[in-house]
Amino acid sequence: MASLLPTKTHFHIVVTDSGWLLKAQEFTVPGNQSHLDIGGLITGIGYEVRLTGVSESGLLSRPLTAVAVTGTTQCTVSPPVLLQSPVNMHVIISKIIHLSVQFHFLISETDFQ
Repeated sequence: MASLLPTKTHFHIVVTDSGWLLKAQEFTVPGNQSHLDIGGLITGIGYEVRLTGVSESGLLSRPLTAVAVTGTTQCTVSPPVLLQSPVNMHVIISKIIHLSVQFHFLISETDFQ
């Protein structure tokens, strides 16, 4: 999946455990990147992955949230059903294993113009 964002646009991703017991992990991902492998997770723990798109002018998209439990196939995305926010940002957790999650996302360039 290729991102359609301008090259100076980026994504802000925050990963927290469901109990908020561990320090949140924060990632800044370039706008031309459409996935993030998140490793070093604990098996059997629920994690919330929150993705926000940031435009060249600093505008923020409405965040999308995915929740996955490592070591299972349990995953939910909010807002549900459409996997889409008002700015056409799509997110999916495509692979959940014991210690990591593969997180894929796509956003339309026109949403930040």
